[in-house]
Amino acid sequence: MTINYTHKLFRGALLCFFIVLLFPHSALLAALVKGKITDSKGVALPYATVYVKGSTVGTGSNAAGEYELNLEAGSYTIICQFIGFKQVSFTCSLTTD
Repeated sequence: MTINYTHKLFRGALLCFFIVLLFPHSALLAALVKGKITDSKGVALPYATVYVKGSTVGTGSNAAGEYELNLEAGSYTIICQFIGFKQVSFTCSLTTD
């Protein structure tokens, strides 16, 4: 009897684990902010830092200077920085439609 209960408990935990994998947190978020970091001549800046001011949310751009941030609805100040360049920021408002 105990083995059957343990088996059901394990199946339930396994099911919860797969639900989390099938429906990642990013699917619950409102918007995807994406862009490309370039210099004044349009040359991509690879591996630049991009983050939301006042939070721990951030990412780095890829080798082509492209980045993506998954955010919930709200207003944000996005900061972009790269070694040797002046820090740049912009404000965006995200809504769910």
